Formats: sequence, structure tokens, C-alpha cells
Amino acid sequence: MARKKAFIAPSSYLRSKLEVERLSFDQFRLPDSPVHVADAVMRKSEISQPHTHDYYEFFILKQGTVRDHTQNGVQLITTADLSFNAPSSSHYLTCPPSEEIMVLTNVAFPSDLFEAFAEYALNGKLLENMRTGFSLLNLSEPFLEQLWSGVNLLRYDSGSNYEAKMLTIKSLLFLIACEYQRQTESPSGEDLPDWLSNAMKAMNSADNLNAGLSRFVELCGRSQEHVNRTLQKYKGFSPTAFINSLRLQNVARLLVSSSSSITEIAFECGFNNLSHFNNVFRSVYGVSPRDYRKRQQRIICF
Repeated sequence: MARKKAFIAPSSYLRSKLEVERLSFDQFRLPDSPVHVADAVMRKSEISQPHTHDYYEFFILKQGTVRDHTQNGVQLITTADLSFNAPSSSHYLTCPPSEEIMVLTNVAFPSDLFEAFAEYALNGKLLENMRTGFSLLNLSEPFLEQLWSGVNLLRYDSGSNYEAKMLTIKSLLFLIACEYQRQTESPSGEDLPDWLSNAMKAMNSADNLNAGLSRFVELCGRSQEHVNRTLQKYKGFSPTAFINSLRLQNVARLLVSSSSSITEIAFECGFNNLSHFNNVFRSVYGVSPRDYRKRQQRIICF
């Protein structure tokens, strides 16, 4: 039986003083499935109840955009992204005022299932990062098709037994782990220094990204020259290229999934010069933002 998520109005939310609800997987556990799959719907400006939990979960969007608020900042999640949350991490969601409706699918599974998977499939930095949570952004259509196929098997295939569903969720975790590894791997073959890895993750926060290069250097705690050399060594690009890439990814996602104007999107993503923004966007995507929106705008429906 699906557990309906509770959403509260902003005024009530402020009065609640961010009281955090603790959720347990036992609230959702079913005898014939190792996972719990459920949808949540939010409408314009709604805010979810802040919560933490004793299980792992990931969620993907069917429609719209949502802001995921964690102790590390605010991450915009769209239909091209995935959010992976670990036990004891507290967060809440807000539906942007520009969205009429947001629909997401959440997949929850107990910690012992994840640890059994991790024992044979994960190690080192990858395991450490999956135990703390992360977001995967700008995912490819082939990846999303595989992901949705597995999620829909877990949800709709009533003929599958417990063992078959266990295999499906472990396959999904392996898929997610491989994509995380692909997105974070270093050309030098070495692990990123912690200070650089942490700063790059922190730049996914809207506030940090809008602050730009100076904030990135500040988060690194090193000189700009040292940051430049180190990022070039480990990732093969400059800090400016990294920041522009994050900003353009956000722009591309919002062009597809938001009703905001192109000017509003440009400013929201940290581009204060529209002429420069149009030139940078065209140099990467080969078309203007307006043409990109016309060609790509769609809603993923399952």
C-alpha cells in the first residue's frame, strides 16, 4: 500500500520551524517486495515536510522540476536528473512557482539490501560517496530508458517474485553506480583531492553557482592558480569551463522543463550578459536557446 506524501503550505511550513519527521522502512515494507515504489505530486510553491529516514532512496521526475534542499545546499532536479539519498540525511522539496505541477517517482530500499550489494560491487571512494548521497545530472536518454524500465518492473510486474525484484533493484544500483563513476572519473586515473571534490559538489548549489569563479576558489581554499592547475590535471578543463558547463546544463534543463522566459532562465543560472549567454550557449549546443527549446521541449511520461 502506497504511503501518501504530506505537503504543507509555505506559511505553515515556516511556523513548523523545520521540524524533521523521521521515517522508517518498516512503514512501507511489503512481504512480497524488497523495495517500495511510490509517486508524489506537488503543485506550484508547495513544500514537503522535512524528513530523514533509516533507508536508502532515489527519486526521478516524470514531469516538471523540483528543488531538493539538503544540508549541503539546494539542488535543482529535473526530468534529466536523479537524486540518491542515504540514511540519516535530512532534506525537503519545494516546487518552484514557475511549475504548475511536479510528479516524481521514489524508490526506497532498506540499508541491509544496499550493504549486501555494496559488499561485492563497490569499494573505496565510490562506496563512500554512495553512502553519503549525491545527484546525477543531465542523464542521457538511453540511461533514463534503462532506469525507467527497471523501476517500472519493480512497480508493475506483479508476476515477479521476491528474488526477481531483488535482482532488479541490484541491477539498478549497479547502473547508477556506473553512471556516477563515469561522471566523476578523472582523466589522470587518480582520485580527486577531497578539497577539490567537495568544492565541485558544492557548486551544484544555486547560490554558489550564481556566485561563480570567486566562490569556487573560496570553497577550494587554495589560490586560483593552484585550483586552475589541479582541476586541469584531474579533470582536463579549467574552472571557468567547469562553471559554464554547470550553468549551461541548468539552462538546458530549464529550457525543456520550465515555462520561465529565456531571459529569466539566463539570469537564474548566473548569466548576467545576454549577448555573452547566447554566444556561449550556441557554441556548445549549436543552436540558439530559443531554437533549442523548440526542438527539445517535451515531458517524459510513463
